[in-house]
Amino acid sequence: MTGFSDICRAFGLPAPHAVTPLRGGTGAKVWRLDTDVGAFLLRTLPHRSRGEREWEITEYLRGRGFSRVPAILTAVDGVPAAEREGVWYQLQRYLPGERPDPARDGTAAAIARLVRELDDALARCPVREEDRAPKLRELWQAGKPFWERLHTGIAGSRAEEEILRCEEREAQLIHGDLGLWNMVGTPEGELRVIDFGSARIGDPGFDYAAALGGIINHTPAELRKNVCGQFVRELAADRGWLLEQLRCWCWRELAGWACLAARGADAAPMAGKFLSALRWAEENLYEC
Repeated sequence: MTGFSDICRAFGLPAPHAVTPLRGGTGAKVWRLDTDVGAFLLRTLPHRSRGEREWEITEYLRGRGFSRVPAILTAVDGVPAAEREGVWYQLQRYLPGERPDPARDGTAAAIARLVRELDDALARCPVREEDRAPKLRELWQAGKPFWERLHTGIAGSRAEEEILRCEEREAQLIHGDLGLWNMVGTPEGELRVIDFGSARIGDPGFDYAAALGGIINHTPAELRKNVCGQFVRELAADRGWLLEQLRCWCWRELAGWACLAARGADAAPMAGKFLSALRWAEENLYEC
């Protein structure tokens, strides 16, 4: 644990007495570190500025009264990230809990409130130039040559037609990846949001759509209409508008996974999940 002890020292913490690898996102490695002063989550970062930006966003939210985000630590030099052997690390307090189950009574409505309150809190968050992500059509041009690797059964020409139909609007800072995989239900029953690494300027509807897509894919088929209805009613959103947002979310994710497929990622399973959520919504959302 020598390497982990060195990282902990960089953040002014004692050496860990237990290190547990956890499942991370695309490209990130994650561990739980148990120390004499508590449990922490250690993540690798693509670069220092990612850690600084996530810290700025979570601190802004806390200042706005939205405390349901992880507490990100600063290192002893004041920077919210530490570098060791060319790799940048972020350390945050560990949030016990698990991914919320949307089929559990009241959870879908609670997710809707969480998403709405988060985007309301982010509405005036200062933005940087780096918060501007590539437009969907730019992302598609980069991923288009590798579309067939997703094995969707949809021709590239048809995919391009769908993407050209999507209209993205830049309104404010959004989470950018607000699916159930980036929510934690604590033992006390509170929902929290993690991982602001994809935060960017966009339409809050994109976050609503990501949450809805996660609910669709993680709810048993026989319960979906009822559960999605709870989410939509609590959100008080027009179903036609929400479906358009879901289309935009789905096709942006597919274009992004095509780019990842170019780097050797096994993107086909994820592509299938996005399309499955969209197809279900197109057939059923108005009946929820």
